[in-house]
Amino acid sequence: MGKAMFSSEMEQDLSNHSKLLADMFHGLSVQKYCTLAYYFALCNKLNIPDSWAVNGKAGTDWRLHFVPDSILLFEVQMQHHLLDHLQLSISFLATLQL
Repeated sequence: MGKAMFSSEMEQDLSNHSKLLADMFHGLSVQKYCTLAYYFALCNKLNIPDSWAVNGKAGTDWRLHFVPDSILLFEVQMQHHLLDHLQLSISFLATLQL
């Protein structure tokens, strides 16, 4: 695992802040959450894996173990929402006679 170096208090702070951001911006993607975790680690002067620094976000190992279910659920809901809009657009375009 990507040794996320966060204490339980830090994990709670990160979780609380992510919930606040999600409320402000109508959701928070997994990618944004991983970027938030990366900057949170930097601001707290924690040792991070080299891959985090290279990619500018927390890695896959960390994400698989620490991303809250609510963030993952939002990702799935957004995908379904986008698919619904895409299907509506396709249906509308199909009615047009070009």
